[in-house]
Amino acid sequence: MADLNVLQSAGSWFPGRVSVVHSDSVSGECQGVAVTVSFPNHGCGSTPDPWTEVAAQTDPRGVVLELRPQTFDESNLESRGLVRDLKTGDLHFDETYVVEGAPSDIVLQWLDADLRSQLLGAGAPVVCLSARAILCKKPGWIHDTASLGRLVLVAAALAANLPLATQRANQASAGPGYRGGQAPPPGLDQARASDMADLSATKDRRDADAAKRVVKIGVAVVVSLIITVLGWILVSGGIAAFFHFTAGE
Repeated sequence: MADLNVLQSAGSWFPGRVSVVHSDSVSGECQGVAVTVSFPNHGCGSTPDPWTEVAAQTDPRGVVLELRPQTFDESNLESRGLVRDLKTGDLHFDETYVVEGAPSDIVLQWLDADLRSQLLGAGAPVVCLSARAILCKKPGWIHDTASLGRLVLVAAALAANLPLATQRANQASAGPGYRGGQAPPPGLDQARASDMADLSATKDRRDADAAKRVVKIGVAVVVSLIITVLGWILVSGGIAAFFHFTAGE
């Protein structure tokens, strides 16, 4: 269960618009977006794994996005073609985050300068999408109200900016249309679908690679166990033979 004091400070995150408070979550409205702050423990047994998660409701259909911290493992996977990292042109942001998303034109419009600044200011949370929400999360239960507020604000901003990003991407790619209007270029939808399929294929290869590594580790553990048991049997047999020999003398 989350700290009661943290839950009770929900009023500062959703001033005047708190709707539901549970034992480990609080829901309300921020900047016109329905938001839920939760404090799950993803650990098992005696191994805790607490997180602070903010879910902002939106409709992310047709877009895929994950923002993950840049790590050595991520760089290794990217060098092997198992991660596709979009570059925003913001050096600090690109050094902080792996941006894995599609369609690329919409994602890059989505992560505008203001949102990039907010994400970095919120401590670079992990960002992913569910069927009906954008999730911003950080490890540990955040007790500081100001830090929680920044996480809530950036989640709400991400949700609010998504439809605008799609409009901007469409406008940026539009050409001259009927009677001087604007029209999307031929094949835009197909190009975006291909971009989505390419990212999905990259993730499938990464998942397959991870599964192979799990199998290799399992085989290595079994072989090591067999060698240990055989060694113990040989040593035990040698000791028994030695005592039998000395007893015979």
